Amino acid sequence: MTDKISEIKLRQRKIAVAGRNSLSDENRRLYSELICNKLSELNEIKEAKTILSYKAIGSEVDLSEFDKIMQSLGKIVAYPLSEEGNKMTALFPKPKSNFVRGKYGILAPQIKDSEIINPEDIDIVITPLVAFDDDNNRLGHGCGYYDAYLPACKRAYIIGAAFTAQRLGKIAIEPHDIKLHRIVHE
Repeated sequence: MTDKISEIKLRQRKIAVAGRNSLSDENRRLYSELICNKLSELNEIKEAKTILSYKAIGSEVDLSEFDKIMQSLGKIVAYPLSEEGNKMTALFPKPKSNFVRGKYGILAPQIKDSEIINPEDIDIVITPLVAFDDDNNRLGHGCGYYDAYLPACKRAYIIGAAFTAQRLGKIAIEPHDIKLHRIVHE
């Protein structure tokens, strides 16, 4: 990454996180609910069997209600486990699986109580993000986990979940950055 792009991305992250953090807890809860409902109505979601979701940290969009709805419909809802070397693994928790805080404080199912899901078997990936633009570009936290993992999800429809407050005019992108198929916001 060039120093100039690195600086731009750092500035964009600060702006978007400030926008997300400016939302009241009540609005974050309400908007997360609206986003979960919008996700549930997408044809791509209705047709999916296996979904890679995520557990929110900080002021990210909370997908808990979406996950419950998908599980009630018999869909496999997996969660990412961030590991050393920017490696990510999709885990489908068994019914009594415990979630533990892993790298960066992200909740993930314990590997011993979960089934590892092959990335090629994932129909939908829902990514958290820091910022997005109208061209479906995503700016993550800067660690590169999703950019490294998504190419292996060969048939997945990739959706970003975000608050409108995270939208920027144009995200600084690099060749390795993965464009999303869709971004859902309130």
